[in-house]
Amino acid sequence: MANTKPPLILAVTGASGAPYARHFLAHLVRLRIPVELVITEAGARLIRDELDAPATPEGLCGRKAPGVSLRSVKDIGASIAWGGMETRGMVLLPCSMGRVGSLAAGLSQDLVDRAAAVTMKEGRRLVLVPREAPVGSIHLEAMAKLARCGVTILPASPGFYTRPKTIEDLLAFLTVRICKSLGIPPPDAPGYRPGR
Repeated sequence: MANTKPPLILAVTGASGAPYARHFLAHLVRLRIPVELVITEAGARLIRDELDAPATPEGLCGRKAPGVSLRSVKDIGASIAWGGMETRGMVLLPCSMGRVGSLAAGLSQDLVDRAAAVTMKEGRRLVLVPREAPVGSIHLEAMAKLARCGVTILPASPGFYTRPKTIEDLLAFLTVRICKSLGIPPPDAPGYRPGR
C-alpha cells in the first residue's frame, strides 16, 4: 500500500553536523514519514568526512531508507520546488551560514534555496539548524530576518539538563527538538522532560 502522507523535505548542507542529520533521518524512516532528501555538494563531503559513508539515503541513514527519495540539488524544477506540492515542511540539517545568507537574501540558486523559498511562501514550517560558532553579526542579522518571516532557527546546541551519557543522547536531544517544532512524534530521549 502506498504511503499517502505528505513528505518532509530534508536538506543537508555544508556545516558540520552529519551525525545530527543521520539521527533525524533514521527517526523519520522509523516513523515511515516520506522524505524528499537534497544533499548539497558540501553536504556530500560532510557525510563522507564525518560518517565515512556515501551521500545516499542509505549512507546518510546508516541503514535501508525506504520512503526516502534523493533529489539532485541542481534540479530546480523538481516537484518540491512547486507550491502546489503538499509537504510537512522542510528542515535544513545542518544549515551552513552561507545557506542562511542565501535564504535571507531571497536567492534561488539551487533546489535547496527554491524548496525553502516555496516552503516559506506557502506558510509551511521551515526549520534551520545552524551549527556554527562563533556567529558573526551578518549571520545574526540574517537569522533574525528569517525568524521575522516565520522561520524556526534551532541551533544545534543540545542541553545538558537531561544528563546525557552518550553521544546518542545528545543527538536524540536535537531530534526531539526538531520533531516538536514540526509536530512530528519525537523519539524517546533519556532525561528529556516534556515542555522543554
